Amino acid sequence: MPSDGSVSHLIAQMKVGDETAFANLHRRYWPRIVQIAGRRLQHVPRGNGDAEDMAQRAFIDLYRSFEQQRVPDLNHRHQLLALLSHIVARRVMNLVRAEAAQRRGGTEIRTIPGLSPDTAVDTAIGPVDEAILHDCYEFYLNSVPENLRQLAELHLAGFTNREIASRM
Repeated sequence: MPSDGSVSHLIAQMKVGDETAFANLHRRYWPRIVQIAGRRLQHVPRGNGDAEDMAQRAFIDLYRSFEQQRVPDLNHRHQLLALLSHIVARRVMNLVRAEAAQRRGGTEIRTIPGLSPDTAVDTAIGPVDEAILHDCYEFYLNSVPENLRQLAELHLAGFTNREIASRM
């Protein structure tokens, strides 16, 4: 049985509605999620979002997911960190898409199914799979020469060649 302070125990308590457990997880993971959000926002203009804002929104999404009982497979710290990383990545992607849509003069934002701002969990892929994808992404991005990484990240974020050229 996990100890009362363990992440597994806090997750179990969150599943039954313990808000104190959520507050403890928030306090414990806040610095790490802000750091992850900061890395994700590295090449995004800072006008519409910053790392703390993205981290806070990720925790709000997580809380709502628990309220709606939409994270039944979440059991330990690795899955929690993967899920929060996934939520941050999705939010940053939506921010980039929204800014791209506004630059093109459109107000309608198309999103990928499962990446709606109101959806905290992508049902097609679990947090463990997301963590694996994130690790692969980081591995392959780190294999790109330093002078081409920004180009690769902008391309993967969905910017057009013209938009990438104007930023570089």
